[in-house]
Amino acid sequence: MVLNSPQNNVAVALILCLMATPVTGEQIQSFSDWRVVQGDAGCVATIDIGLRAPSSGLATIAILLRHGAGQKAVPAVMTLRVPVGVALAEPPAYVHAGASDAVGLAWQSCSKRSCMASGGVSAAEMDRLKKGRRIFVAFRPLKDARPLIVPVSLLGVTRALEVLDDCDPS
Repeated sequence: MVLNSPQNNVAVALILCLMATPVTGEQIQSFSDWRVVQGDAGCVATIDIGLRAPSSGLATIAILLRHGAGQKAVPAVMTLRVPVGVALAEPPAYVHAGASDAVGLAWQSCSKRSCMASGGVSAAEMDRLKKGRRIFVAFRPLKDARPLIVPVSLLGVTRALEVLDDCDPS
């Protein structure tokens, strides 16, 4: 799977647009810990991650369903947005609770405030996310810092992904 493919680049751009859209132009639906944001460009499922409170700004994970060529093999793209300063030489990854196989993401871009990593999500991985209760996201917040491992709830992700599947941006 090519992470830096034109289809994934378009998906990452769409996620950036949706996450940057003013709240007045969005419709937001909440499903336990996950929410679906629908804007003019489409829909995205997101969760905010914090150390003490979910809204502390540590990270945001987003999932966007892909459409068109290759969607059966890689039906979605996951992004991770973290504050700028992260160690870009080491890509982030996540692991399911109780599993030992990590799912890697690749750094794509940074702005003045944040850096974003993304990766394709296979159909099998989508099933694992829907059946799971928690994943652990790991990244190195600063070049010389120890890796930060943060739990991420999957409560509500199944319903959020169902809503994404039915989303009509028009």
